[in-house]
Amino acid sequence: MQCPVCLRDGATSDGTHPRKDQSVVSCPRCGRFFIDAMAASVIQHQWAEKRHLITAAIRKQHENSVHAEVAESTLAVLASSVREPTTLMEGVDRALELLSKRATRYNSRVDPQNEVDYPLIVVRGPEQMNELVVFACELGFYDVVKHRITIAGWQRLDELRATRPSSLQAFVAMWFTPEMNDAWLSGFKPGIEDSKRFHALRIDKKEHNNKIDDEIVAEIRRSGLLVADFTGDRGGVYFEAGLAQGIGLPVIWTCREEWFNKVHFDTRQYSHIVWREPKDLRESLDNRIRASLKVV
Repeated sequence: MQCPVCLRDGATSDGTHPRKDQSVVSCPRCGRFFIDAMAASVIQHQWAEKRHLITAAIRKQHENSVHAEVAESTLAVLASSVREPTTLMEGVDRALELLSKRATRYNSRVDPQNEVDYPLIVVRGPEQMNELVVFACELGFYDVVKHRITIAGWQRLDELRATRPSSLQAFVAMWFTPEMNDAWLSGFKPGIEDSKRFHALRIDKKEHNNKIDDEIVAEIRRSGLLVADFTGDRGGVYFEAGLAQGIGLPVIWTCREEWFNKVHFDTRQYSHIVWREPKDLRESLDNRIRASLKVV
């Protein structure tokens, strides 16, 4: 059958959802997922130009052993959960990283599977993925004759991994006061999560039975990024930022404008995002994360 999402032939229908009126579909390109009849129709008529984003989101979940549930109400969420490359080099890096995941050894043969794997790098089709592989070859990262990643390619991958935290958690150290709720909901949380790389954690929002100080230390150690906001000049934020730096965790420094002059001299030397409104904070955080951490 034809896949109702990506329209590729060779998909199969594997029964129905155990509790919902959804079909189970297995597609070589999208992976395995659930979908209802209304969603299939809406994709064809309203999401044709963004079909590749839904395909990428479904495949991403499949790679994580999760079966996406595709309904009319979930299409926008699925499409917004992935991000296309914004530059040529970002696309090349994604293609190179995908090839590296397919290699069993440093010198093993690895062939790009453009037809089925392009959703994994969130591009529009196999032709675009092929172009990125060609550019990787021209840059000396991939040997198209020997079908393997070159030494320069592996060096490039090492550079990317050195600047990209492995953990998906971003710990937010901030003043826990009602007047900062809007900053959290409209600034910190979406600003961190817009990159599609991290999920934001605020320790007072986490359920636990442990001593709070121990929980803070444990969660910082589990994180790949710490955002320290010095609005309110809270001592705990200084402690948490210092701990993060001590264990080599990237720190992004922020402060609301009217509080910035009260920030301690020793930390004011770091480049802070000085913000007025949560919407400004959101945009600046997203830009800083993309620029400094090279997120995918």
